[in-house]
Amino acid sequence: MIGKLEAVYRRAIQNHHFHTAARCVELQARLAAMKNRKAPLPVLPALPKTPLEMNGTAAEIFSEAAKVAETSEATG
Repeated sequence: MIGKLEAVYRRAIQNHHFHTAARCVELQARLAAMKNRKAPLPVLPALPKTPLEMNGTAAEIFSEAAKVAETSEATG
């Protein structure tokens, strides 16, 4: 599992999906701790939500997604 997450991490970094990469690192750390049952699971801080993960109506989510797309096109 840790190896598979490494592949996901590398692809996320290549595609500039840094939130996904951070989640992969978090999961790798948790799996590594589970492998060694003597160690307690690490308490990791929650990552901030991305605009698309926030609660809202479908119209609000689509509006926010359009803003993110426009920003990435303007900077990319």
